[in-house]
Amino acid sequence: MNVEEYLRKINCIEFKDKQPSLENLKILQQNHILQFPFENLDLHMGKPILFSLENSYNQLIKNSRGGYCIQLNSCFGWLIEQLGYKFDFYPTYVYNQFLKSYYRLPIHMILVVKL
Repeated sequence: MNVEEYLRKINCIEFKDKQPSLENLKILQQNHILQFPFENLDLHMGKPILFSLENSYNQLIKNSRGGYCIQLNSCFGWLIEQLGYKFDFYPTYVYNQFLKSYYRLPIHMILVVKL
């Protein structure tokens, strides 16, 4: 896994040596989101879904694909950690508006960055 390769992929190579800040984080996040959409194509093609950081990195960076929130957020977390940011992962519950309740298990993952 390579920070410069990731930054090139999201058009942010100039951020390699910048100090962590809210303004820089906003740009990194926006470019990450624009480059890597949510995607679940492997599920529909009957392929195994691999969630390791290395597999997620390869899917996004090497194969120019999107992924599930855990793949997208784990890669983005790895990137910003390499750039000096501190964060925590949190599992989250999703509200089902048709059932008018939350799913009973957390099915989403978010990052909370500490600035």
